[in-house]
Amino acid sequence: MAAFRKLITEGQTNLNAEEVRALTAGNDTQGGFLLAPQEFIAELIAAVKNQVFMRGLARIIPLNSAASCGVPSLDTDVGDADWTAEVKTVAEDTSLAFGKRELMPHPLSKLVKVSNKLLRNAALNPESIVMDRMAYKFGVSMEKGYLVGTGVQQPLGVFTASADGISTARDIAMATGNTTTITSDGLIASKYALKAQYL
Repeated sequence: MAAFRKLITEGQTNLNAEEVRALTAGNDTQGGFLLAPQEFIAELIAAVKNQVFMRGLARIIPLNSAASCGVPSLDTDVGDADWTAEVKTVAEDTSLAFGKRELMPHPLSKLVKVSNKLLRNAALNPESIVMDRMAYKFGVSMEKGYLVGTGVQQPLGVFTASADGISTARDIAMATGNTTTITSDGLIASKYALKAQYL
């Protein structure tokens, strides 16, 4: 943070080797740019949380030392219990099977270049303006992903039918043989097709 302040107030020519190394993400010939201070990044994340409604409802699992997150799944359940006589041999059920789903995070990024001259001479604070606009735009992209994302290099949206998320197996037709006309019987069937915890 001190190196970034010195860069803003005194310019790049007054930085020593250690300060340049702390700020540099790449060299100029490879399109290098200067890193933002840690406080800027932390504020951006907080602002994104304020912009996105669905993220507030989600369970957030940070990955600190792995590339993906494995979640065990119940692929097939056991069958219903059978009534038997007290001394009768109980039938074996082999249908119970477990699996695993792999959740792979994908980066969401945007590069915004702001000139050193603008940072030094602007009447308004360009850092806060860029941070505010980036927070909004990241929020819009994240909200789209959470709602209608395809699951390919992005989240799987809650409104996207998928065997890995919400499948079409539990869809209810609004009328017999008709999926487009809304009827009172169809609404009643839809309501009582929900599990009790979702009613």
